[in-house]
Amino acid sequence: MKILFAFSALSVAMLSLAVASPAQESAAASPLEIAVTYGAQYAISTGNNNFWLQGGSAEMHHRFYRGLGVVASVTGAHVAGNATAAPLNTVTTVFGPRYTISTHKDRLAFFGEGLIGEVDGFDSSFPAGSGPSGVSTNGVRSSANGLAILVAGGVDLRLGHHLAFRPVQAGWIRTQLPNGGSNQQDILLLSSGLVFRLGH
Repeated sequence: MKILFAFSALSVAMLSLAVASPAQESAAASPLEIAVTYGAQYAISTGNNNFWLQGGSAEMHHRFYRGLGVVASVTGAHVAGNATAAPLNTVTTVFGPRYTISTHKDRLAFFGEGLIGEVDGFDSSFPAGSGPSGVSTNGVRSSANGLAILVAGGVDLRLGHHLAFRPVQAGWIRTQLPNGGSNQQDILLLSSGLVFRLGH
């Protein structure tokens, strides 16, 4: 519920920003963009217990002055458990600035971003002493949350006035979920999908 409320508030704020953009900057600004992507996350952990998570994301982006814009993103990921590791589900909600460099007529757009927010892990096993949420059973909680930082970049290929294809977006995610060790995770993100451009 907290994630849905936060994303709804960000959505309203970004829509308001899009409507309020000065008319004289319309040539430099872009319409509101909504991206839907499939992604794979490679989690690097201690003891060579690295693993892949799969999922998808939805994001909203608006360039309000030249290449500078703001983006809000929600990403869900899952990995099934096995004999040595518990299953894991995560929802990562981040927002922040993005800078985009476009080629002639916006045919190609290259972007880089630095986002910050929260990660929520659930239906898994977390040390009880390190997480504020979940039900503790024998020192283990089923859910926890913590800080999330995303640094990423990618490219969009424009297919039409209202549609673009994102062949690749790559990034690094640092999350802080309790794991009985450093309580930090480094994750390589690779994703691809479609971008819908609204308005104009």
